[in-house]
Amino acid sequence: MGSQFEGRTADARACCLFTAHRAVGETANPQGRVATVAAPAERTDSGDMHPVPVIRRFGGAARWKQLSETGVSHAALTAAVARGEVRRVHRGCYALPGVPEHQVLATIFRGTPTCVSYARQEGLPVYPGPAATHLQVPQSRGLGAARRRPDERVVLHRIDLPTHPHPMLHLDLTHHCVGPREQLAILDGALNAGLVRPEHLELLVGGTSARREWLRRHADPRSQSLSETCARVELVEAGLDVVPQFPLNGVGRVDFLVEGVLVVEIDSQAHHSEERARARDGDRDRASTTQGYPHLRYMFHDALDRPEEIVADVIGTLMRFGYLTPELRTRIAAASRVSGWRELH
Repeated sequence: MGSQFEGRTADARACCLFTAHRAVGETANPQGRVATVAAPAERTDSGDMHPVPVIRRFGGAARWKQLSETGVSHAALTAAVARGEVRRVHRGCYALPGVPEHQVLATIFRGTPTCVSYARQEGLPVYPGPAATHLQVPQSRGLGAARRRPDERVVLHRIDLPTHPHPMLHLDLTHHCVGPREQLAILDGALNAGLVRPEHLELLVGGTSARREWLRRHADPRSQSLSETCARVELVEAGLDVVPQFPLNGVGRVDFLVEGVLVVEIDSQAHHSEERARARDGDRDRASTTQGYPHLRYMFHDALDRPEEIVADVIGTLMRFGYLTPELRTRIAAASRVSGWRELH
């Protein structure tokens, strides 16, 4: 059974439910060139509206009621399904081949992708990836008999939305479904992408007040990945001064410059597994070292699963190079007495 959550109204920006990867009427041939193909005519030979362009105008999936009101006949729709041009995805619901599942489910449930599904749709870092599609439906919406809809594939957030909801309303709901660090990474990504601005963080209303204040305090548009967010938070909460995306001469931007002297980089296996990428990383490490900046390099799961080991390495390295000053020791000791992200709910 799909989970259901309460929510609140807020103002607005509409979220796009489906984006086509190629323009209508274009396809790629085996040589990779774009070839023009004939798009379906607007009307069939009998004069009925052709269902394919109509469904495309609805974003790739539509209900029979929408199609019939637009002039699509049952006969034309049945013929398009028989030819494989249209899929019948549920009783009274139709979709074009290749339309993402979240769009199909949104049509079936008459909902809107929200929470982590909205974040994933906007290209924000979501971890772990949602196993189900998270949809917003009005609080008063009846869903009918459970057996009639694939509710095991959705999480329903029952909340009333204006016509064009602000992105922060969708992102605020993620407190139901992910931990504080993971929600922070989503907000960091939204700030980095320009989807929201720092002042929009005041629109957060979900979760505890302590969690909301923590998110506002630590959100940073310079973060470029979940692993960077996790490592940065751990280092900052340990009392260390951290500058993300610091520009270093001859190197470019490094993930973090800690205490103005130590370079820390967090690699993703997806982006740093090839030999060429590893060679570039080696060049960067040598360039930073020759300029007098010792460096430490970690992988994705180091930042996510063992961030306290990164902190221990950083403090140990600072000590070995003589940078662990009495003032820094005092800061680290004071930070150890302050509650961090692990105590948040």
